[in-house]
Amino acid sequence: IEASYLRSVETLFFESIFVIPIFARAGDNIVHRSTRMPWYGGPALLGYLETVSVSRPRNRAPGFRMPVQWVNRPHADFRGYAGTLASGTVRVGDAVTALPNGRSSVIARVLTPQGESGQARAGQPVTLVLRDEIDVSRGDALVAASDTLTAVRRVTARVLSMGEEGLSGQSSLMIKVGAAVANARIVRVVNAVDINSFGDHAAERLDMNQVGLVELEFDKPLVVEAYRRNGALGAFILIDRVGNQTVGMGVVE
Repeated sequence: IEASYLRSVETLFFESIFVIPIFARAGDNIVHRSTRMPWYGGPALLGYLETVSVSRPRNRAPGFRMPVQWVNRPHADFRGYAGTLASGTVRVGDAVTALPNGRSSVIARVLTPQGESGQARAGQPVTLVLRDEIDVSRGDALVAASDTLTAVRRVTARVLSMGEEGLSGQSSLMIKVGAAVANARIVRVVNAVDINSFGDHAAERLDMNQVGLVELEFDKPLVVEAYRRNGALGAFILIDRVGNQTVGMGVVE
């Protein structure tokens, strides 16, 4: 069973898979090791869940990225950009570019919850103050000036359809990536996934609870990146523009 399962999920890119044989009705390998499975030498399910590391893998993005969650301006003499560093390190004096507008400046101050600092690392919440007053808004992103990342208006994405009406080219949608929001449309459904074989098959729409590959187009440039490189800029939700319900979620491929 284990060998068959591992073969069937080879294309799903799990970081790791740990197999535990259980018989839940009789409690075998649930809380305590089963005495009826001498061929199994691993832990019981509960013990494994209590000790397994669930730390998220580091983003694979090559440099500094920070989606701007909030423009912090308590008075006319202060303007900072608040968010959590999605990847990399930022230091006072670093040259950065604001996307999507492409304007550049230099980091003048790095403010953390513990006070002013000379630098910040991935995962830290910070407020960054720039040397120049450039146009940066909620939903934009600050990246290293040497970075080749650009804002785009079209992506290919893996999507889970969550609404009763499903998803198709007729759906009226908004996309939300972090704090950035734009109108979106499905240009085409590339394929849908057969949940039994995990194989792809042709489809014109994704029904509720279906997973598939789609091409999405936005009405304005968004700063996105492949999810496998950067989860903060690669994950999104789709919102129905009429009813305002979340009707899908996905990752940029």
